[in-house]
Amino acid sequence: MYAFKNELIFKAAIIILSFGNTEYFSDLQNTPEFKKLSSALTQIVRTGSDELAFKAAVSLGRLCVVAPVAKIYLIRRLPEFNSQQKEEVSGVQIRFAENPLE
Repeated sequence: MYAFKNELIFKAAIIILSFGNTEYFSDLQNTPEFKKLSSALTQIVRTGSDELAFKAAVSLGRLCVVAPVAKIYLIRRLPEFNSQQKEEVSGVQIRFAENPLE
């Protein structure tokens, strides 16, 4: 289940992350709250509905979190995405490339 008890608030946070400029989060990546958020987003990529999993995977990329599950999800599902989603994925893939998987 999600690390946050109120699913509606968490969904709102994902929507905000998917549209906002998240570069300033880089200073927060070592905080417990950021780690909890990253963990929750990763869990949603694994178990969420298609729409929510997509937004979570994109959010992880925008937060510059190296999350293999998100990268794999986006690559495998790419043929199914509409043109707007593909555009979002291309921007996120650039960020994943900046933080390559080992």
